[in-house]
Amino acid sequence: MSRHTRLGIGAALFVAACGACLATFGQGPPCPPCGPPFERAILFTGQATDWVMHIGVYDAAVECGYPPDVIIATSGGSLAAAVVAAYPDRAVRLATMRTEMFHRQLLAPTLARTRVLPIVGKSFAWQARSRGLDFRPPNLFAPAVFDVPQPLAPDELTLPFPTGPARPRVVIIAGRVEPAFFQPGQGDKYFTEAWFTDRDTARHLAGRRSVIGTAFPDSYVRPCVHLPGEVPLNAAVRASMAEPYMVSPARIGDEYYVGGGINLWPVELGRTLARRVMAARDPALGILKELGSTSAFGYRQRLRHREVEAMPLDVSVDLLDSPGPGDFSFWPEVHGLRLTNGVPTDPAEFQRKVFGLYNYGYERGRAAFARR
Repeated sequence: MSRHTRLGIGAALFVAACGACLATFGQGPPCPPCGPPFERAILFTGQATDWVMHIGVYDAAVECGYPPDVIIATSGGSLAAAVVAAYPDRAVRLATMRTEMFHRQLLAPTLARTRVLPIVGKSFAWQARSRGLDFRPPNLFAPAVFDVPQPLAPDELTLPFPTGPARPRVVIIAGRVEPAFFQPGQGDKYFTEAWFTDRDTARHLAGRRSVIGTAFPDSYVRPCVHLPGEVPLNAAVRASMAEPYMVSPARIGDEYYVGGGINLWPVELGRTLARRVMAARDPALGILKELGSTSAFGYRQRLRHREVEAMPLDVSVDLLDSPGPGDFSFWPEVHGLRLTNGVPTDPAEFQRKVFGLYNYGYERGRAAFARR
């Protein structure tokens, strides 16, 4: 066997061994070692049903002369990113937020489980898993708290990821459910962090590693990253919103995805894509969300939150008391022993809450960018 043949076989075996962790989308010549491809990235991190405040922060950034080139969004923040991408003109976007269609879409996710005690009871199972006392895969396909339609959102959000100069690029984070989840005995790496984006942005991300899978090697997250093929924005949003136990997994083709909570604060990804990173300082997760997330992904979100809080940001927007003063939150309310939908059916009350959240984000954003 010639030396060239041996080298060829060796290279083929190497690629085959590593193929599970290589991106399948956006491949091609990676970004040359000349630094990040964009000037500014803004992170839309979570905020669940109160995601409208991210739009206020975004508008403040643009107004103050810091227009983001790329939005990196997780969980509820992904819906804010999709709205900005679909309606790049601020006046049109604000007008859309006043429409019946916008109200209807926020009412679309409904409470499927309204009794409080069973949800609290489940927290004991989440605690057992988070302490390593239950070695079974998390029960992701049990009835979830929210029923969110697939596909999510109206036709306006059924569009490809933006690539033109008039709109910021968008990266939406979710977690792909791996075969090990469905096949006991195949290990406990149940998820791969997935980055949905356009083909050109994906080229800059090819070969990157998951910070979560790398920094938390005992978690259920693999150290590689999956770059899915081109899908509509609303499909990626539905995937990122599918937080374990809260929303059922999203299905895209033959694959299932869970929520952006797999990497809720992706500051490192922001540094990969942009020279300057702007983000909110969010509060840590509440106890029930913390237990549910740790149970599903196998690492402690509060440890990750403390780590992220120590990271420098070019602009830091203080949302630590979100949703801020006033009763603006759309999060379900507890009445007696039952949950009720926090999205009001009354149009006037809905507008009060929507623009209360928007103005809260906008004012906090203005204050942060004015200090630059």
